[in-house]
Amino acid sequence: MGLAGLPLALWLASTDDKAQTGSDPAPPVQRLPDASLPDLEDRMRSISEWSGRPLIINFWATWCAPCRREMPLLQSAQDSQSEGGLQIIGIALDTRKDAKRFVTENGIRYPVLYGEHEGAVFAESFGDAFVALPFSVFVAPDGQVVAQKSGELQPEELRRLIVQLDGRTQE
Repeated sequence: MGLAGLPLALWLASTDDKAQTGSDPAPPVQRLPDASLPDLEDRMRSISEWSGRPLIINFWATWCAPCRREMPLLQSAQDSQSEGGLQIIGIALDTRKDAKRFVTENGIRYPVLYGEHEGAVFAESFGDAFVALPFSVFVAPDGQVVAQKSGELQPEELRRLIVQLDGRTQE
């Protein structure tokens, strides 16, 4: 291989199989770090507001096609699982204006926070699993990070991860 192929080879060598296959069964971050970001009404909100509940924190952007495809699935999960305490929180790596328009037009009712740079910094705090959007983090009520998923969630996969969260809730 010539020098021209070196950057690609280095990038391929640095990507990890877990990121390519999606779900990371042993998350590098064991506990949910706290962060504060504004909601779509520009009120500062802390992730700790939702402590004590099973959480799915979903990082997304309006320009991300897989993100847009999975949001109705997440809204459906929020609607059907909220009685069990599940809380989905969206983190838009986007502008407030773009995120608010998308959320309104698409009937997303779970809390959405935003921050282009700040949201990305929060996503990066979960370690190497954050390689692309969408990126979801599954957190037990005690703050334990149960799983992470880089890439679009599929319905069966989301159901399996929610069952895993429910199992952690029962402990």
